[in-house]
Amino acid sequence: MFPRLSKLDITHCPQLNLPLLPSVTQLQVTNGCSRALVGSIQNLPNLERLDLNGDGKWTSFPEEMLVGLEHLKHLRFFGLRRLKVLPTGRANLKALEQFQIALCENLETITEEASHGLRFLKRIYIINCRKFKLSAGFRHLIALEHLAIEGCGEVKDIHDALEHIMTLRSLFLSYLPNLVSLPNWLGNLGSLESLYISQCPKLTSLPMSTQSLTNLKYLEIYGYSELGKRCKEGTGEDWHKIAHVPHRVIRD
Repeated sequence: MFPRLSKLDITHCPQLNLPLLPSVTQLQVTNGCSRALVGSIQNLPNLERLDLNGDGKWTSFPEEMLVGLEHLKHLRFFGLRRLKVLPTGRANLKALEQFQIALCENLETITEEASHGLRFLKRIYIINCRKFKLSAGFRHLIALEHLAIEGCGEVKDIHDALEHIMTLRSLFLSYLPNLVSLPNWLGNLGSLESLYISQCPKLTSLPMSTQSLTNLKYLEIYGYSELGKRCKEGTGEDWHKIAHVPHRVIRD
């Protein structure tokens, strides 16, 4: 059964069950993310990249879907509009580096059950998931280095669960129309090097602790807002909080 096959793309085959294919390292499923198909992903034990795309009809996947995928490095869920929860089985995704979740409109958060399998994750991108909120599940992402949240209208604050992620190096916040404030504990993230804020109109100031981010090298603020005015060099009310940052870009 294809002993040298490394990349497998499946489109519109919802009844397909995958056989044992130890050589496959990349799998992309488009418009056919059925329970039958994703339930057989475990038959690809050396999988390194998994992309699930489009028109999923299920609100959840089999809990054990990711169990045994110890070589998985990149995971992507795209356009699974009905998905509400991530798989919660006891997966040991110790090689996982990047997880991208985009256009999953009904996904509400990463639950604590699901986050246990993501504790080695380094980078997570959550894009245009309108019901998504940060929650206590993030406290288990103890290896996280990069967090990007974009186009998630329900995000109103940064959950306290992120306070103890001392590995976080980059925080990207974009098109969050209801984000009101950043927590004062932000200054405790001693490894933070980059902070990017774009199109967050209700965010009007930075916490006082921003000046404690001594490793912060890059700060970018985009979008005409009160925050941009307050961070104006020399005269803005928040200028003293960011004056130590060597690379700054603040633009309308």
